[in-house]
Amino acid sequence: MKSFLAILLPLASLALAQELPVCDGGALKCCAGVTPYSVLPNEILADYGVDSEDEGNICGNGTPIDDEFDFDICDAAEDTVQCCLPFVPVGELAEDLTFNCHDI
Repeated sequence: MKSFLAILLPLASLALAQELPVCDGGALKCCAGVTPYSVLPNEILADYGVDSEDEGNICGNGTPIDDEFDFDICDAAEDTVQCCLPFVPVGELAEDLTFNCHDI
């Protein structure tokens, strides 16, 4: 009976596990800070090659979310999960900033 429970418990945990959000064409990131493009002046957006009409965000201090554990840690830290799509900046970016991120 004990061995049956030892097998059943991990299966139950898997069944209850939260699925990662889908991020088509991009990467999930856990962001300590999120700044919408809309709060930045057009001059700053232009310096980085961002269209002022874009509704994206800048992810600050972002770490990749590769699995459920990373997702749960992000949630526990009360950080924000973002889907960050490829972006080629015109200017040089600080290492801890990721542009072209979107709310999940």
